[in-house]
Amino acid sequence: MFSKNLYAKLWRMRRIVIFMLLLCLAPAAVIQAAEIQSEGTSARKLQRGFLNVALSPMEISTQIAREGREGKTEPTWLFGGLKGIELAVRRVGVGIYEMLTFPFPGYEPIVRPEFPWQYFDDEPKKTS
Repeated sequence: MFSKNLYAKLWRMRRIVIFMLLLCLAPAAVIQAAEIQSEGTSARKLQRGFLNVALSPMEISTQIAREGREGKTEPTWLFGGLKGIELAVRRVGVGIYEMLTFPFPGYEPIVRPEFPWQYFDDEPKKTS
């Protein structure tokens, strides 16, 4: 009924579909497991290090937005971007350090805020 060539193509396509499905479901599993650990533990230090490395690019857009709001120097996008790159590199370095040293004591965060998304907790709320 099926030729050998067609069967081989369907087999390859099935593997591609399964791979794409797993690729789509993997982030959902990571997000499900992304519960923040309790403070002062080695698991929190490892998690903080990983998240600081993975989310370090958030520093760039956050600093550009902050510089634009404060508007101290022109062009705000340039100075905010440079400051964001500096802080992103710093966050990556500290994140790598924390991932390598998570089993050892010293569980207090080195970089403040502890996680990049905590900048948004400090943002002033606009009331209209």
